[in-house]
Amino acid sequence: MGSAIKIGPVAARFNGRVVLFDIVPPQSYKLGFDAQGGVAGFGKSESSVLLKQSGCGCELSYTVHSTVGGKIAQLGQRLIDGAAKSLVEDFFRRFEEELQRRYPVAAGEVVALPAPAASAGLPAWVWGTIAVLVAAAVYLATRG
Repeated sequence: MGSAIKIGPVAARFNGRVVLFDIVPPQSYKLGFDAQGGVAGFGKSESSVLLKQSGCGCELSYTVHSTVGGKIAQLGQRLIDGAAKSLVEDFFRRFEEELQRRYPVAAGEVVALPAPAASAGLPAWVWGTIAVLVAAAVYLATRG
């Protein structure tokens, strides 16, 4: 996975690797991320993602522990946090738009979802989408 990022005066292309582990469908998983941006720096992180049924929907929560180094680390926590927050907000806005596009609900319509079977998990595309979104958020957060 590669991405061009600009935070303050530092712009670089980062290449990263995402690894999913400790997967407990449909409840949780962990995500490891390692990104290299040449002289601009690097980022490493580990995230824990929790999915919890909430009414007719799903609540996604996560924690991230990350380390950055190189020029990015010299930018200061305030600039890095601001850029990461902006990227995360943009990610979830786009994620919500995509879900609404794929699964529109008519105004006033009440959707009754069946209780999931014990062996049933989320569809692969949902796990993939969540993994990509969280990876993007983590990547952006660790890049500056």
